[in-house]
Amino acid sequence: MPFPDVTVPQSAYLFYTGGWGKDKKTSIDKVSEILMKQVAQAESGLSENISGLSDVAAGELNSSHLLGIQMKMTLCNTTTLTASSVMSSISSMLRAIMQNIKS
Repeated sequence: MPFPDVTVPQSAYLFYTGGWGKDKKTSIDKVSEILMKQVAQAESGLSENISGLSDVAAGELNSSHLLGIQMKMTLCNTTTLTASSVMSSISSMLRAIMQNIKS
């Protein structure tokens, strides 16, 4: 089975695939716990970065703030965070902020 493109530590992947431990239920619970921690960390990290970007785009604080809320909602509603989907979300958000700064 190929290693999936998700932001899950290898230990969690091994738990999930049964590489470690015999009790599947406990293993899957452990994976969901690790994933929830990572979603929370990603959310707090992104909101800090977004508030910093809002300060840079001083004339466009409102639209930047809305983009920040949108990013938080996107992260909260996403069960598996792939590195590429997070990066595309961030790049589209940055593109929108840059367009606001230019206009």
